[in-house]
Amino acid sequence: MTDTALAGATAPAAGPVTEPGNHDLTAAEYHADPAPGGSSSGARLLLPPSCPALFRWEQDNPPAPKATFDFGHAAHKEVLGVGPDLVALDYDDWRTKAAREERDELRAAGAVPLLRDDYQQVLDMAAAIRQHPVASRLFEPDSGTAESALVWRDGPTGVMRRALLDWAPRPSAGTSPQPLLRTRISRRTRRAPAGSPATPPSAAT
Repeated sequence: MTDTALAGATAPAAGPVTEPGNHDLTAAEYHADPAPGGSSSGARLLLPPSCPALFRWEQDNPPAPKATFDFGHAAHKEVLGVGPDLVALDYDDWRTKAAREERDELRAAGAVPLLRDDYQQVLDMAAAIRQHPVASRLFEPDSGTAESALVWRDGPTGVMRRALLDWAPRPSAGTSPQPLLRTRISRRTRRAPAGSPATPPSAAT
């Protein structure tokens, strides 16, 4: 997973990152802050209208699990092929005690719990991308690297910075590196009638 559009050092899947480059890290390793200095999103909390106190609070109080986060993780798993296991539960919602307990147990085990309708919507989204003439080519397994961790050193401060790309295209043999594409997977996939092609999701590059 190191042959991507950004040249640089590679790193093992564990341990601190000490050199800039494109590193092979799991999502859990990345979010554990392997490069002292924090992520690009964290750095923005240091700037107005935010402040250092809010940055520290965010670091000490990570967000609680949410169904929207689970849906996003599931979409990444189905479209990009990386991520935790998905488990569809036969509930209409999370209002019952049994549903919440099973959901929480799965989250604690590192899996992603989904209501049956949400799981089907994730499958519909992935199918729409695979049927789309452009998106299907962008996400071919051999055409890029999923969740690639970029680490660089900030020039003015010398602080190590990091960012996690959902998808980094792999340059073709004998060509210059392609520009990195930032693609957003949208939940706005409409459920297609039975027997008709799935509606492709919107994407921004």
